[in-house]
Amino acid sequence: MGTQTRDAVVALRARRRLALSGTPMENHLGELWSLFDFLEPEFFGGSTEFTRRWKTPIEAGDEDALRDPKARIYPFMLRRKKAEVLADLPPRTEQTALVELEPEHFKAYDLRRLELKDKIERAVARDGFAKSGMLILAALTELRRLASIPEAEGEWSGVSAKRIYLRENLLDLVESGHKALIFTNWLASVDLVAEDLSGLGIGNLVMTGATFDRAGLVERFQSDPTIGAFTMTLKTGGLGLTLTAADYVFILDPWWNRAAEAQAIDRTHRIGQVNPVFCYRLIAKGTIEERMLELQERKAGIASAVLASDAEAAKRLDADDITFLLG
Repeated sequence: MGTQTRDAVVALRARRRLALSGTPMENHLGELWSLFDFLEPEFFGGSTEFTRRWKTPIEAGDEDALRDPKARIYPFMLRRKKAEVLADLPPRTEQTALVELEPEHFKAYDLRRLELKDKIERAVARDGFAKSGMLILAALTELRRLASIPEAEGEWSGVSAKRIYLRENLLDLVESGHKALIFTNWLASVDLVAEDLSGLGIGNLVMTGATFDRAGLVERFQSDPTIGAFTMTLKTGGLGLTLTAADYVFILDPWWNRAAEAQAIDRTHRIGQVNPVFCYRLIAKGTIEERMLELQERKAGIASAVLASDAEAAKRLDADDITFLLG
C-alpha cells in the first residue's frame, strides 16, 4: 500500500482522475484501497482502517464484510470482460489431467502425509487451531511439492509422473508445429522441466523472477520456430507478457489462486491469437491436489477473486477443511 510509485501518483494534481486496472480485486485487496485512495481519498479511510474493517475480515472468510466494499465501489466501476471486447478470439479449452503417481512415489508421499497429519493434530490439541496456522501452511506446501515434483527439492530420487506426462505429450505437440507454455510454482521445477525438454531435443526458454531480458525472451519465443516451449514460474508469467505463439498451456502444480492461473493462461489467449488454446492442469491423483479440487467445489468462493495468494486462501480453511485435505 505504501510504495514510492503509489505515493508519487497520489501526489499528482488533477481536476479529474481515472484509474485503469485489469485486476482491481484479483491480486490483492490492498490494491483496491490504493486505487480509491488515488481516485477519492478517504473513501475507504486510511490503510490501517481499511485493513481492520475490511481486508482482515474478508481474508478470514467473512462474507458479510465483503458485501459493503462491493456495494461501495459499484457506482464507480465500469467493467468489461474480455469476451465482450474480443468476441472474435478463438476458443479456449481448459481441462484437468489426472496424473497417477508411480507406486514408490505415492508410498513416499503417503508416509509423509500421515506424519504431517499426526504432527498437526498434536499441535492443534496443544496450541489450538488458530495458533497452528504457520505449521499447517508449511505442511500443505510440503505435501504439494511431494505430490508434484519431489525430486526438485531432493525429496525423492525418482522421476515424477508429471515430468513423464510432459515428456510424452510435448514432443508430439512440438513436432506437430505447436508451441507450449509450462507454468510451475517451484523454481527448482523450472530447471528440471527445462532439462527434460532439452533432452528431448525441444528448443526451450526459461523465465523466473530473476530473469532480466524478459522482452528479448518473449520476442524470441514469438518469432523463432526452433523454440517450442517456454517454462516459467506462475507469478513471473502472469503479468505483462504476450505469448500468442503458444496454443498449449500446462499448469504443473495448481493450487488455490485461480486468478493467477487465469492471468497466466491469458498470456496466450489475447489479441493476436489465431489458434484455439488448450490448457491442462496437472493434478496428482489421490493426493492433496485432487482433494483441493473437491474442496473448491464444495466451498465455492474459497479461492475467490479477492484473494491475493495461496497463503491467504489457506487462512480461510477451517479445521474440517484441513482434516479433509490431509485425508
